[in-house]
Amino acid sequence: MISHALHIAAPLVLAAFGACAPGPPPAVHFAYRDKPPVFYSGHTTAELRRIAPTLTTVNLRDFPVTSGVTEGKIGLETSLLFKSQEQLEGGYCLWPESLDVTLTYQAQVSIAKEYKPASCRYAETKAHELRHVAADEDAIHAFLPGLEGAAAEAAARLGPEGPFSLQQREAAKDRLLESVKTSLAQALEKLDSARNLRQRAIDTPAEYMRLSRACPGERLR
Repeated sequence: MISHALHIAAPLVLAAFGACAPGPPPAVHFAYRDKPPVFYSGHTTAELRRIAPTLTTVNLRDFPVTSGVTEGKIGLETSLLFKSQEQLEGGYCLWPESLDVTLTYQAQVSIAKEYKPASCRYAETKAHELRHVAADEDAIHAFLPGLEGAAAEAAARLGPEGPFSLQQREAAKDRLLESVKTSLAQALEKLDSARNLRQRAIDTPAEYMRLSRACPGERLR
């Protein structure tokens, strides 16, 4: 599940000379923050089974009991900083100055409330769910160069705009940010596809069979 938070920071520098002159592409700053997983134990296995289809593409017919569910959340915050200059003949020129992109990842791991933290079943379920977290993190690290490249390519396509009226200038900012957002969304779709493939490689009938036999004396319920 991918959520996007987009923010524009747009200070203005007003002067009174020249037309819209060429300028360098905006500087790009890209950061990735991997947050520790958060664990929950407030749902029963029946409740997790109802939740699972909204979070995973796994065929639940292969898994009679849903003992744990992991939701890996990716956040993307994009800030585009502009310089604006008023012209002698009227109107404003607009230059994108810097693009800041921050990608975050945090997993929310739910383990069925029937399994107490000291039990074998809890430990096995937690270990299984942490494999999902590791698969997400591996996919993200593999795609980071591509995401950084997408940000750099989007920034390179930006240039001076205008001159505009004051109202047109604000619309131009939105349009430029939208072009960056579209480029990054396409890169994130590729990442999401890779994550799904890695997750399906973990949730196999053989893995369910292994989990069902992992804790003799503790019923998988």
